[in-house]
Amino acid sequence: MKRRRLTPQSASRKPRYLTTTSVAKRVGVSTYTVQKWFDRGYLTGVKLPSGHRRVSALSLERYLRHRTQGGSHSTKPGSRRVLVVEDEPRFRGVLKQVLENRGFEVRLATTGLQAGLAIAEFQPDCLVMDVMLEDVHGAILVRQIRAAESGRHLKIVAISGQAKRCDVEAVLAAGADAYLQKPFAAATLLRAIPALQPVLARRK
Repeated sequence: MKRRRLTPQSASRKPRYLTTTSVAKRVGVSTYTVQKWFDRGYLTGVKLPSGHRRVSALSLERYLRHRTQGGSHSTKPGSRRVLVVEDEPRFRGVLKQVLENRGFEVRLATTGLQAGLAIAEFQPDCLVMDVMLEDVHGAILVRQIRAAESGRHLKIVAISGQAKRCDVEAVLAAGADAYLQKPFAAATLLRAIPALQPVLARRK
């Protein structure tokens, strides 16, 4: 049997599989988000008998290449980016129209999983999110976002028409900057986003 010679080039290659924690640090999202990407097939690899996931390094490189070359990042230099996470179609459309009319570039998501993907790819300045999403409670999502490097300075405005007082307190304690009770006027939403101004000033 021939043994494969170890060359300097082969010795310097990256590991074939990576832990979800190492991927999360590299991409700038939470480990939970990477696990969901893996389970949904956005990243490929192997799942160990223990339940731990190992991500293919090639799969990660393809994903990072897609982020760099694809059109998922903002196409408007200096634009103000807002990610709206809302599972009610009509209200989601209203928010999009209101924000776009005021010059914001808007990306839409309907679940916590989609929000994690969009934050990594779209890199918003502000997040407007419903507290009572179908797949994850708003407080849990906010904690996951704040745990990642990409979400530590993100401005988060939580909204809901069904949240109880304990839900509101939980999402604010998790790191949301503001909370609005549905229904609210467009002017109320726009007043809740001035915390974004320091970010916008740095972009000019």
